[in-house]
Amino acid sequence: MSIENNNAAAVVQLSADAIEQGWHRTFSTSNPYCPCNLKSFTKAVRWAEHAIAQATPPAAADANTPPIAANPAEIAPGTLPYRTEPTDALLEVLGLMLYTTTPIAHALRAAGTDIPKRCEEEQAYVLHWLIQLALQHGAGWRERARQSIEELQAATHAHGEVRA
Repeated sequence: MSIENNNAAAVVQLSADAIEQGWHRTFSTSNPYCPCNLKSFTKAVRWAEHAIAQATPPAAADANTPPIAANPAEIAPGTLPYRTEPTDALLEVLGLMLYTTTPIAHALRAAGTDIPKRCEEEQAYVLHWLIQLALQHGAGWRERARQSIEELQAATHAHGEVRA
């Protein structure tokens, strides 16, 4: 591995062997229908290395934020913007599968929300949105999500702006 310095950000550049090992660990490479070949995976890794090198270093305040620990006792109450104990609503949202979140992403996109079309990004966007609703509305998160989608759809149809 070599280290590149760019804009004060030190980036470790992975060797070709390390990238190939990562490719094998990430994808079912023995499957002839594997969605990603080594060349594409290597391009993605090199792009990520470049993006990290160009990224602005975190603010000094972020450096003082304690890391999230696996042991809840290590987290001081009130120091995170996120609950330290999961609620039933939060566990329900975090347990949603791709086949549940994809139709929600499609409904949001059709109503005008800008969501990337990769399934992983759709799921991440929907989970992020639903987590916020679960934290704000507790057990009523599902009803609030339904209302929000209906409101977006009504506003979109009123303006004739339906998007695919």
